[in-house]
Amino acid sequence: MDASRPSGLRFAGFVLAVAGAALIGYGAVQTWVTVGIRSVQTDSDTEIVGIDLADGTVALACALVLLIAVLATRVIRARGLRMTLGGIAIAAAAIAVASAGAFLQNGIERAIVVGAIGIPRNQWEELEVFREYGLGPYLVLAGGVLGFFAGVLTLAWAHRLQPAPAPGDPRG
Repeated sequence: MDASRPSGLRFAGFVLAVAGAALIGYGAVQTWVTVGIRSVQTDSDTEIVGIDLADGTVALACALVLLIAVLATRVIRARGLRMTLGGIAIAAAAIAVASAGAFLQNGIERAIVVGAIGIPRNQWEELEVFREYGLGPYLVLAGGVLGFFAGVLTLAWAHRLQPAPAPGDPRG
């Protein structure tokens, strides 16, 4: 493992990766949507957390991939592999953003959300049924943006490194 002091790019990439993965992971286990009936003043509202949805599970997996990819650059010595890991971090963050964004675009119409209400649609207006987004997908979006920049910084750092000399090369 490389114990040298990290460069500014690598350190910034690491900090953003940790923060981004933490936000994505935390957002994945938070409420993504709450459904209930406004006319009933009870605690009968149903909260659906991210990991109960395919989108949230994908986001959680992306958080792990992002974190592992950036941490692996600390152990891997090959410049090309470090650059590949930076690209993987960028892709994981982009997938997390796309997952949360897709949910925010039409998530309240998903079968799991509609099914959680348990009331036929023709009675929704009369009973004042509501479906509201929670904080979870917004945290995943924010974490994904941080993770994207972490991947970009990691990729830039790996690109700036000099390629390792080949085995048997007199320079190394």
